[in-house]
Amino acid sequence: MARATLVRILRALATVLIVATIVFVIIRLTGDPIRSVVPEGSPPEIEALYRQRWGLDKPIWEQYLVYLAGIARGDFGQSYFDSAPALDVVAARIPATLQLTVPAFIVSTSVGLSVGVFAALHRGKWLDRVLSSTSVILGAIPSFALGVVLVLVFAVTLRWLPSAGNTTPMHLVMPLIAMALAPAALLARMTRASMSDALSLPSIEHAASLGLPRWKQVLQYALPNAFLPLITILGFDIAYLLAGSSVVEVLFSWPGIGRLFVQAAGQRDFAVVQCVVLLVTVSVVLVNLLTDMSYKIADPRLRRSKA
Repeated sequence: MARATLVRILRALATVLIVATIVFVIIRLTGDPIRSVVPEGSPPEIEALYRQRWGLDKPIWEQYLVYLAGIARGDFGQSYFDSAPALDVVAARIPATLQLTVPAFIVSTSVGLSVGVFAALHRGKWLDRVLSSTSVILGAIPSFALGVVLVLVFAVTLRWLPSAGNTTPMHLVMPLIAMALAPAALLARMTRASMSDALSLPSIEHAASLGLPRWKQVLQYALPNAFLPLITILGFDIAYLLAGSSVVEVLFSWPGIGRLFVQAAGQRDFAVVQCVVLLVTVSVVLVNLLTDMSYKIADPRLRRSKA
């Protein structure tokens, strides 16, 4: 298992390096950042001064080596607009993103698991059909489309909820719904399928023959078997929420790293864009790595197998 873990860690590091390289190249194809910083008509000497200050006067391969060496030291470069370390600029936005993604994960997980288990316990009945059909429909609605509908209904028409900012708990309601609904619907469908399989196992019939009440059959025999395949889905949900918060943050003017990324990309603030992408990539890769290891620890058959 130690060898398999080492291989997975090396793969994760290779993934981060590949993503960092692709972003480094692609963002330099979007245009010259000097045009976004220096006013039009400025003397060439001023532009040359900024290029030298940010290392943009060097060949791209040399810029790339400087970038990698900086990452190794924890230096992600300077923001062109804030004149501050890019890592500090991004770190200042992380609390706002966590303020949104952590509740979204808790809500999507609790709702998805509850609805899925409830549907499986009423399998084949009209309630199961209603819940399954609803989860399919809700899971197909993109977060930005749902967010627009929520703003039109609850902010513009009814004026019940604020549409922008994060200063009060009421500001969290609509962004939370927009982010959590699709993952909850997906988890509900997967939980229903997994629980339906678990409820059909011989161990459930054996427990029923022993006279155990239904709730004990579910908690002691069905849920442990059903939860194992759901570990992967929960890891996917975390990655989805971390990587997919940009649209919701922009729509609701939420001051997190997703909105920062969109602003920085529009301004060609290379250092901030690279720092955001790298941190999100590391977070997603780390979540996938931990999910993979948790799955292997939870399943004795995988623990005994070779990687």
